Amino acid sequence: MKKILLSISVVLFTTFFTNAQCTPDPTITDLYQAPPGSRHDTAFGIPYVVLPYAYVGQSYNEVLYFKIPVDTPAFGQTVTINYVKLDSVLGMPAGFTTSCNPAGCKIFGGSSGCLSMTGTPQANDSIELKVAIEYNVTIGGLPTPLRDTISGFMLVIKGGQPVGLDEVATSNKAPKLYPNPANNTLHIDYQGQVADEAEVTLTNMLGRVVAAKSFDVRNGNNTFTFDVHSLSPGVYLYTIQENQKTFTGRFTISR
Repeated sequence: MKKILLSISVVLFTTFFTNAQCTPDPTITDLYQAPPGSRHDTAFGIPYVVLPYAYVGQSYNEVLYFKIPVDTPAFGQTVTINYVKLDSVLGMPAGFTTSCNPAGCKIFGGSSGCLSMTGTPQANDSIELKVAIEYNVTIGGLPTPLRDTISGFMLVIKGGQPVGLDEVATSNKAPKLYPNPANNTLHIDYQGQVADEAEVTLTNMLGRVVAAKSFDVRNGNNTFTFDVHSLSPGVYLYTIQENQKTFTGRFTISR
């Protein structure tokens, strides 16, 4: 049954605003897209995704977006996918809750849905998350209920304090962007305190990553440069992750 499960398109990304209920994205076409600020890794040869860090005492909201195909090839035939029901997220920290759209977490073949995980972590931890699902397919003309789990997600909870949109505005170590609005090139001046590495991502307002780079950071001023000539005019978000620090802000592209 793994062949059926692997054919289901799963797209994840982080929202920047906490919502009681997520909104499905019907435009999803990719099999998989990592959320902004996440990174890919492997353990014992098995790939997994480290989700954006959570921080002790800070509200956290992660949204998983699903696109369920109408059918898929399996067992030498075309198998119709009737629905996929998201039962639960296994391994969530204490105090975290989930909500789905559509209500009841049942997503029919050919439609989209999403599941949000919201909570405030209380202790440092590294947790593997799995989504337990029930799905119903038609095999040989007979509806067949099946169960499985979607694994490969890691949530890391740290004790440090991230710097968000409001804090960036008042922090003397806040990154400085120029020109803003940008046209073809965007520069980000960033004050490093130790030699380190920073992950910088640019996302549009739908949460899709439009550019991502890793930069070596030295003590003192650092300049991160992005070629943005191919991006459409509009408002975008940048996220800088370095060790336990996260800076997030907005910039505009105008032509």
